Amino acid sequence: MGVVGGIKCIKYLMFMFNFLFWLAGTGVLAVGLWLRFDSRTEGLFSGEDSPSVFFTGVYILIAAGALMMVVGFLGCCGAIKESPCMLGLFFFFLLLIFGVEVAAGIWGLSNKDTVVEDITEFYKQTYNNYMNTKQEALKETLRLIHFGLNCCGLTGTIIDSARETCPKKEGLEALITTSCPAAIDEVFNSKLHIIGGVGIGIGVLMVRTANQLSPLLSRSLHFSIHPPLLSFTPLFSISPSSLSSSSPPLLCPLSPLLSSTPLSSPSSPSSSSPPLLCPLPPLVL
Repeated sequence: MGVVGGIKCIKYLMFMFNFLFWLAGTGVLAVGLWLRFDSRTEGLFSGEDSPSVFFTGVYILIAAGALMMVVGFLGCCGAIKESPCMLGLFFFFLLLIFGVEVAAGIWGLSNKDTVVEDITEFYKQTYNNYMNTKQEALKETLRLIHFGLNCCGLTGTIIDSARETCPKKEGLEALITTSCPAAIDEVFNSKLHIIGGVGIGIGVLMVRTANQLSPLLSRSLHFSIHPPLLSFTPLFSISPSSLSSSSPPLLCPLSPLLSSTPLSSPSSPSSSSPPLLCPLPPLVL
């Protein structure tokens, strides 16, 4: 039996919420796979001097995207198929993602200086390798960093030799371009708390929404499969006005059987035993 009414609206709200979450996971996974297997960046994963930060970040993207897709799939199918098992798994994985997100945020805040140094070192290593080899994969990596952080090179000056990977600027803007080490430091020192707050806020919103919708839908599914027992009412009732002195007593149907019990004494004949009266039902006032 399907759900009806307001619970049906909750069912489709949950489906839409998880479908968007599944689409976001698909996008994250696609970006991770593109960075890993694209011919222009594949060279970064080979060789002894391959940047470990980039290597780790790409695999984190792939794992996060795959987990988001699994969670979105469980939520969508659990809502449409009305499966309490899938909804339970969906809520469990959602709590797992939120826990990992909070743990990563705490670790990032406590090791902020180390993270900044590692990322800056990764950029310098990529930049120097590109200047020596002119490898296309390194060029695309620098282009992504430069456009993402709106920076250019190690110095940010107009005479920087990797200007072909930098955003195109005109006039005085070309003279005041920020260097990438300074841009990395600015992101982690001035904007990290904003990024962390937005991430934790999104995680709390996800868990809160699932915590509100999943139990309602599961409870509705339970009652649709196992409806509650119907209460019964007495077949008849006696009002006080019907109890008059002229009313005949209610004879118990079992009185003949009870009156002929062998427990009666031999001296008293069974024929003289008075009929048993049935007890009156509770009065309905």
